[in-house]
Amino acid sequence: MNIKFNKKVVAFTAGLTVLSSPLVSFAEEQQSVNNKQSTSLQVQGNTDQPQTTDEQALKSIEASFEEVDGRGGGTVDNKKVDSLQRSEGIHEETGTLTVPNNSNRTKRSLSPISPSTSSTINGVPFTEWIVPAGNDNIRPQNYMSPKYITIHETDNTSVGAGARNHAQYLYNQAVGNTDRAASWHFTVDDKEIYQHLPLNENGWHAGDGDGPGNRESIAIEIAVNSDGNYSKAVDNAKKLVAYLMKETGVPLNNIVKHQKWSGKICPANMINNGQWDVFVNSVEGYYNNLYQPKDDITGGWYEEAIRELNRRGIMIGEGNGVFAPNRAITRAEFAQLISNSLKLPAGDASFKDLNDANSTLRDGIKRTASAGIIQGRGDGYFDPNTPITREESAIIVNKALQYKGIWGPVVNLPFSDKDQIIYKEDVQRLYGLGIVRGKGDNQYDPKGTTTRGETATFILNMLQVIENGSVE
Repeated sequence: MNIKFNKKVVAFTAGLTVLSSPLVSFAEEQQSVNNKQSTSLQVQGNTDQPQTTDEQALKSIEASFEEVDGRGGGTVDNKKVDSLQRSEGIHEETGTLTVPNNSNRTKRSLSPISPSTSSTINGVPFTEWIVPAGNDNIRPQNYMSPKYITIHETDNTSVGAGARNHAQYLYNQAVGNTDRAASWHFTVDDKEIYQHLPLNENGWHAGDGDGPGNRESIAIEIAVNSDGNYSKAVDNAKKLVAYLMKETGVPLNNIVKHQKWSGKICPANMINNGQWDVFVNSVEGYYNNLYQPKDDITGGWYEEAIRELNRRGIMIGEGNGVFAPNRAITRAEFAQLISNSLKLPAGDASFKDLNDANSTLRDGIKRTASAGIIQGRGDGYFDPNTPITREESAIIVNKALQYKGIWGPVVNLPFSDKDQIIYKEDVQRLYGLGIVRGKGDNQYDPKGTTTRGETATFILNMLQVIENGSVE
């Protein structure tokens, strides 16, 4: 991708992104990589500074940062970007981008720093509005090689407190004389993404002084303004994080909460509603879909359901392109999937063998059991690692629907082994809703284990009934 300019740029070094570069869409970037040739980006819109139309929203944003100290404790080692011009490949001549020999990136030029340029990231409108240098409390210009991506929420529900007005706020702070140290790289809302700082410069957002939160982390703020759609804003953030992982090489394990650095309960909505793991899983889904790795589900009858649950962050693979759709799923795993699907509130249910479950599944067991959707085996045991049967999975899915106020019709079952089903009514209701089917040869196989592929289909069918009233 070539963008003409005559100003200062930064070369990629070991996968590091640039001082200031419009992020292109997934589709545009993948096409560039596949074709291995330069293309031209037509910048949409103009380069005028964004103008706020909501003075009240700006006042609310300013008020929300009155007590914020993004720098935090500790000393700060100011390694300015300008002092690293030679070693980091910054030069003044023609504006070409030098790609190291060991880089796997295609050669492309970059945009100069400008008040506003526009593009898209995977279909989400994106505006680059890098704040001017001069106020070290907002843009300290310390060189940074990002190793983490830190997720924040704005904690400001005021009408109009979206991405654009946060961009305007940071600009106002940067050109003013504020001694309030608070800045970050991106703000995302339900409509758009704004970039405020270059990716190889730090912001003050983590509250850990000279620690890795501030000095090695790209910061993303998700807007929670009441006139926006929070779920859509979170989805837009997932797309941005997946793109940044590709651009910077930051691994999935280094996508972290603000809480990691300072202990602050942030991003509060995700933490309080048990949605952090769902967020990270969904980022992985977007990332994997971008590169379309070889997998073991393509062409299978379960493919559509698995990909949809993966996209939603409900169900993930086992790594290296392996989903294992034919592996039997355990009681603990099934409980976690129900919890993820229904976004169940925190629970305090306890079982004697809870610690036998994988640590990532224990919270899902507690949430699902506390909601009355799943029960233990008796005598205080849950039996988390035992494969769940097809009859048990039907009981749990039926209780999940009833938890949402949905009662399917009790219909006759066509299966020749229906008399082997102990809890027949649960299967009858799910069959009446179109959620469960037989396994062939006119059998339901109630005592047989439930595979991951079957589970994905059960869960997606359940969600379609909850969301749309019927299985699509």
